[in-house]
Amino acid sequence: MAAASPLVSIVIPVFNQANYLARAIESVLAQECSFRLELIVIDDGSTDHVRDVLSAYGNSFYWESRPNCGQSATLNYGWEKSSAALLGYLSADDMLKPGAIQQSVNALFENPESVVAYCDFETIDENDNCIRFVRTADFCQATMLTRFECPPGPGALFRRSAFMLAGGWNEAFRRMPDYDFWLRMALQGAFVRIPKSLAMWRVHEGSQAFSKIPLERAEEPIRIIDNFFSQTKLPSELLILKSDSLSAAYLASAQLHARSNRYWLALNRFFSSIQQNPGVVITPRTWHIVANSLFQQPAHRMLSRLRGLFVA
Repeated sequence: MAAASPLVSIVIPVFNQANYLARAIESVLAQECSFRLELIVIDDGSTDHVRDVLSAYGNSFYWESRPNCGQSATLNYGWEKSSAALLGYLSADDMLKPGAIQQSVNALFENPESVVAYCDFETIDENDNCIRFVRTADFCQATMLTRFECPPGPGALFRRSAFMLAGGWNEAFRRMPDYDFWLRMALQGAFVRIPKSLAMWRVHEGSQAFSKIPLERAEEPIRIIDNFFSQTKLPSELLILKSDSLSAAYLASAQLHARSNRYWLALNRFFSSIQQNPGVVITPRTWHIVANSLFQQPAHRMLSRLRGLFVA
């Protein structure tokens, strides 16, 4: 098996996550698989001690440092260097549970028509404590478009053949390139959901979910939907969803602007959402998003402080 080509390649892109990187790496190296697993770590121009962490592993896996290019370009670069038939990635502050990769491979082998396997996962804090269990939804591209939701999360695995047809991550997108990627992958085939928690997604003060968002990145949801519907030969059952999809994108943009205290722009995007789909204003989900925009970050910080008090 040592001389065989790898069946699975996992890429970890890392930028200034030295405090969590070793835990992500160890979660991949600890996977027990019936096949060869390839791990590639690409340092995207980190300025902390990421290189020291990587150097400590010697030749245990392939890694290199390169000038900062952003997550999308770094992942594309890592996948170009990979050689396996099945591909995946892991953020440098997330982790896989034991057996995660083997179960994902099994799911793809048992469902040969599927191009992606994804799983349930848990959100964890800075100290690996579980915050909540996330049960992902069964995949439906129409729902993904009209609710601006992205079921695949950490632990997803996909076929290289579909990846080559869909294209890599769009390097123009910096906030949610994964959503754009999964939309395009769904045009290549079915997704299979594994109803087990196989990964851990870390939430912390330095994570993207809790950072201030530049104006251009808060507009990404709208650009992604515009870009998706500009493709030729989209199925007619998707084309009729454009207005509802744009409505969901404007609402997602409003949420991002609100989290960065650009309330006037948030209100503008909220009304644009209503213009695309007037019915959106009466749905409970819309007002859940509004409340989430205004209160999620303060609530998370308060809960983190309370957990810290109890741990102390």
